[in-house]
Amino acid sequence: MSNVQQALALGRKSLDQNSFYQHTSIEENTAAHHEFLAFNSHHERIDFLHAGIRSRHIQGALTDSYHALLADKGTVTAEVFLTVHATALHVTPFGGCIHDFSQAPCPKHLQCWNGCSHLYLMGTPSERANLERQAESLTTAITIMRDASAGEAGGDVWLADQENKLNNLKSVLARETNLGMQRVFPDGHPMTIADTDKRHSSVSDD
Repeated sequence: MSNVQQALALGRKSLDQNSFYQHTSIEENTAAHHEFLAFNSHHERIDFLHAGIRSRHIQGALTDSYHALLADKGTVTAEVFLTVHATALHVTPFGGCIHDFSQAPCPKHLQCWNGCSHLYLMGTPSERANLERQAESLTTAITIMRDASAGEAGGDVWLADQENKLNNLKSVLARETNLGMQRVFPDGHPMTIADTDKRHSSVSDD
């Protein structure tokens, strides 16, 4: 459980009270910090995101817009943009996502490895091991799919999708992944698409 979940479940008024009841050892605390990026609050997470955008360690449309505003309109306008638009960072065992799910759901339905431009490697030791295990599982699944889907209508589409993900995973594992935060697919597709750019059907969207 996270610190927030523990505090809510046990009726504590402050997250600081948790540490007195957790009885964790120094070794456990150290291991936890080595294994993944831990944030004690939403504010810490957003501060990390904002610092990465300011320093260009995080790249993409948000960073480009921030620095364009900084150069053209000044610090105040750029910081207001950051506060309004850079509001989310989701850290998973397989990388971090900067898509703001409060603005729109993920059209890829967490299919990050299909070339999502919002996916970042966080550079943690456990992350690469998780990606290697994911690649092994995907390789096994593809082998099974080849045998089971032979002659099935649409089987080739699903197989091609899984092979594409595996190729993307392998391309990332072929590079250095412990260099800190880095964008996985610089030429990937963004999650949010302007309504004017969407393809609409002849059936009412309502």
